[in-house]
This record gives sequence, C-alpha cells and structure tokens, in this order.
Amino acid sequence: MELHKLGYDEKWLAYQILDPELFKQQCQAYEENGDSHTEHYRYAAFLHWIATRAAAPDEALNHFVELTLSDPDSMMGGSAFIQLLSASWLTDPQFDLLSRRAQELGNWTTDKVERVALMRRLRTGGLTPSLFRDCLQLEDSSLHEILLKRSDMDQDMMKALAEHGANKRIRNLAKQYSASKKRWGDAAQP
Repeated sequence: MELHKLGYDEKWLAYQILDPELFKQQCQAYEENGDSHTEHYRYAAFLHWIATRAAAPDEALNHFVELTLSDPDSMMGGSAFIQLLSASWLTDPQFDLLSRRAQELGNWTTDKVERVALMRRLRTGGLTPSLFRDCLQLEDSSLHEILLKRSDMDQDMMKALAEHGANKRIRNLAKQYSASKKRWGDAAQP
C-alpha cells in the first residue's frame, strides 16, 4: 500500500483507524483527481472511523488522539479531535478524559470543548436555569440555535435569548418567539 502518498503512516493501519476499503477508494480518487491536499483524505478517514462505531474502548480513543496530535496538519488534527469529542457514543468518563486531553492541542480548544460539553448536557437532560445561563454565557450561535428549538424554554429564557443571543438572527427569532401567543398561550405579553 502507498500509505505515505496520502500522508498516512503504518500506525493508521496498526491502530485500525484507517479502513482498508476507504483507503482503496481514496487511492483511486487521488489517482483520478490528484488532490494534493492529503489532509482531506486523513480527515475523511477520521470522520469515517467516528461514524462507523457505536462505542470504542479507551485504548482506541488514545490511538485516535495520538494520530490527531501527530498529524502534520495540526488544524485538521484538532478538528478531527473535536469531532471525536462530539461523538454521542462516548461514555461520560471517556468524554471527561478527552476534554482534559484537548489542552494538548492548544488553548483554542477551550471554547469548543465547553460548547460540546453543553451540547451533551442539553442532549441528556432538561433545560435547567443553570444550564440555560451556561449556554447563554458562552455566546455560541450553535448553542443558541439549539435553544431556540427547545420546547422546554420558558418565556423568560426566550426573552433573555432575545436580549443576549449570539447574533442578530437569533435575537430577532427569540424576540418573535417570546411574543408569540401561540407558543405561550395566554401568558404571552403583547
């Protein structure tokens, strides 16, 4: 195999992160279009690995992290790491371990890890006032979009989002929703 042509090394196969069938397809695509941005192939392999499992042992996660940290394209490796951190199949202890390891990629990961942690909390439970405050304080448009769609937002939360949403679109929608008689019934304020 011509692993090095696409920027892979033997660890990708030894750790079973690179699917041999995907690699075969990537080699064919490389020959046909000659995309010299080999990080695209490695990123696709990372995403494929994440998408094709329902769970992973800690050792496999450590191997994945090792490959992201050693990748010649550190930004792509960091993005793949954040995608792993976002995997819904991670157990809480695995998520905690990976969250701590994120600092190895640099300080740029802090807000991204916090966003993923809040999204996990939103997926697994109800919207408490404390969780809402944490989401609002991060000023992250992805989180605020999720909040807009939640049925457990109360009118006061919606008004706070209308005032402090991450962008104008979110603030405008939250303002409309907070005034909606249909959404809040008779409790809506004109």
